[in-house]
Amino acid sequence: FVDAEGNFNISLRNYKDNNYNSLILTFQIGLHIDDLEVLKFIQKNLGCGKISISKNKCNFFVNDQASLINIIIPVFNSYKLKSSKYFQFLVFEKAVNLIKSGAHRTTAGRNEIIKLYHEIKKPFISRDVGKIDKYWLGGFVDGDATFSAGHNRPRFKFENHVKELNLFKAIIDYFGAGNINIAASRQNHKNSNEMVTLEFNDIHFLKNLILPLFTNQKLLNSKKEK
Repeated sequence: FVDAEGNFNISLRNYKDNNYNSLILTFQIGLHIDDLEVLKFIQKNLGCGKISISKNKCNFFVNDQASLINIIIPVFNSYKLKSSKYFQFLVFEKAVNLIKSGAHRTTAGRNEIIKLYHEIKKPFISRDVGKIDKYWLGGFVDGDATFSAGHNRPRFKFENHVKELNLFKAIIDYFGAGNINIAASRQNHKNSNEMVTLEFNDIHFLKNLILPLFTNQKLLNSKKEK
């Protein structure tokens, strides 16, 4: 689910001329208010974090040092992320470790924090993720996939930044089927990025594999189940 919807952020207050007043490290998951129960489920099971609500958006976030050091970092060291979020996490972990050791208070440590602040914003390319399993797939579907219908046929679809191409190829390997399409960035949209989509629309595949997978096993926890 974090591979689809999570983020690791390094924020520097009043950052200017390679200097800043304070440092905030945050792990967060932002969703539409329809999936508030998912965030409550995550919060309860992790035993940390807070939830904020603004209009039709809800956000689960963890930014206290103890929870980052003792819960968030160990979780993602035990269960490796498979998307480009993996590299984002590695940068975030370095920043957390600087705080853990107290090195962030030194001049060298502050300079390293500034370096990590810029590094975590880079558009990391997804690594070779190897094989995935149904439990990872369930979480990623909860965050990224859609079940829909159009042109008189049902459709199961993923869509993400093109940097997740390797991840989508791993999903194809898991199913042994699927069609990948890469869409160029839209020139009339300033912040538009190249996107990759993975679509399954063969009716026999959907009926004989997708329906049993998500009907017979408790893999989905969001509104995607409905």
